[in-house]
Amino acid sequence: RGTDVVEQERERRGRGAWPCWNPFQFVRTVLFFNKPQLRNPFDSLTSQTESAPATGGTMGKRRALVAGATGGMGKRITEQLVKQGWDVRCLVRDVPKAKEMLGENVDIVAADITQPRTVQPAYFDDVDAAFICTAVRVAPKEGDTEDRSKYYQGIAFFEPEVAESTPEAVELRGAETLVNELRRVLPPSDGVVLVEPSTGSTLGGALTQWGPIDDVVMGGVSESTLVVEPGAGESGESAAVFRGVVREENNGGFCAVRSTNAEPPVDLSRCDGLAIRLKGNGQRLKVTLRTDTGWDGVQWCASFDTPDGEWFTARIPFSEFRPVFRAQIVKDRGQVDASRVTSVQLMLSKFEYDEGDGRGLQKNPTFRAGPFAIPIAGIRGYVAAPRLVYVSSAGVTRWNRPGINVDEEPPAVKMNDMLGGILTYKLAAEEVVRNSGLPFAIVRPCALTEEPPGAPLEVSQGDVIRGKISRDDAAELCVGLLSTPEAKETTFELKCTLPFSEPWTGEPAESRDWASLLKDVKPWVTGRTVDDGKTYTGTTPERDASPW
Repeated sequence: RGTDVVEQERERRGRGAWPCWNPFQFVRTVLFFNKPQLRNPFDSLTSQTESAPATGGTMGKRRALVAGATGGMGKRITEQLVKQGWDVRCLVRDVPKAKEMLGENVDIVAADITQPRTVQPAYFDDVDAAFICTAVRVAPKEGDTEDRSKYYQGIAFFEPEVAESTPEAVELRGAETLVNELRRVLPPSDGVVLVEPSTGSTLGGALTQWGPIDDVVMGGVSESTLVVEPGAGESGESAAVFRGVVREENNGGFCAVRSTNAEPPVDLSRCDGLAIRLKGNGQRLKVTLRTDTGWDGVQWCASFDTPDGEWFTARIPFSEFRPVFRAQIVKDRGQVDASRVTSVQLMLSKFEYDEGDGRGLQKNPTFRAGPFAIPIAGIRGYVAAPRLVYVSSAGVTRWNRPGINVDEEPPAVKMNDMLGGILTYKLAAEEVVRNSGLPFAIVRPCALTEEPPGAPLEVSQGDVIRGKISRDDAAELCVGLLSTPEAKETTFELKCTLPFSEPWTGEPAESRDWASLLKDVKPWVTGRTVDDGKTYTGTTPERDASPW
């Protein structure tokens, strides 16, 4: 009930009293977490029987949607995804053409993104990631071959024209249609909220009821609570404070707080792991996920270290949660089923785990007995890397930048108005993606070519570079972004380091280190011109990066 157990401890020690096991605290704990059960709640303390088996989950095959899969970039992104083991759903206008081009290993669906009624919600079911590679069709005025060889070669200049539809319909309205559907199936960039202290004295999120589950359940005398305290947050806002006294008497040594069972269970299957924003105390903590409604069964645990006196976000991938029963690692249980999380527990303990290797129960190397207080800003399922990749274009912000000499810019910049505002609407589509709330990355390739892959690459921000880039290299990077946390919520330009006059003739790279390539890329840099065309933002982020 929010009692300050730290003050209780000080008072008790001042009186010289020896802490004793409290049977009333034990009963309160058991009844708090066993309210729905009519059977004797003490039975579960001596049995591993659970109301639902805590079986591990298995990771299903991932599915990606590629819009514009028959284009020069979309085709290559599809090939890369298939190569890496993804199920791929290709959204195209011309199904026979797509089948001939992409083969039988992909799911092909017909839609015209300029006609929203043709974009069926079912096309987006079970999608884990998406690529928007759609673009208005541009062709040489003098004509092109059936396979568009003049357009795709990307180096020799031709006088272009918009061959069908309009940039507004394809670039902007089409992107809006796709993003609206993707919001239903992709996770929010900031994750799924489990615990979020409100501005008052209550908890928001999916898990709002918490109680202590200290070593009193095994005869110990530790005490703790979780209460919302105004002013305890990072910037003076409210925070949930895990507060208590951990004692080693009576063979105890842990304090924990746990949420009551969520009904229905929380589905975190679209997330990559659990994130906790808190102010550390220099000790190692445990976090536990439960996937059943039982009181005392197998749970999924992970440990993490905290900096002393600093706010930070602990991100624990689901793959690092291990099945545990009463501190003993349980073998052959698979991976935690994140689709049915029933409760979360946070623990400060002197014990780690018994690995079953003969060493016995290991100790927490940073454990300190005594009073503690750990403010918590929130607990969420987090998304590590982009799930939506939008293929844009270098030069997209230059058409209205003050002081720019358009004669020195690529043809698309010089001809933006002649081509119906193609860059204007592509930039507007970028804003649709950035404002979607989805975990995105926006790639702005320079002039796309048919050169082979493997050339050395360069990334930049602020939309200033010029050059060329192989479609194969650009596609490989786009797919690589799905596993590159550095790319989340970023917009950047891409080119190879060779000049136009020097073709790439080297061998394809065996592997690419995308994290190293993107290590200096900052979230929320756009290079846009704002304030009615007066201010070029350059490499200044337009927003603060989320702590999640």
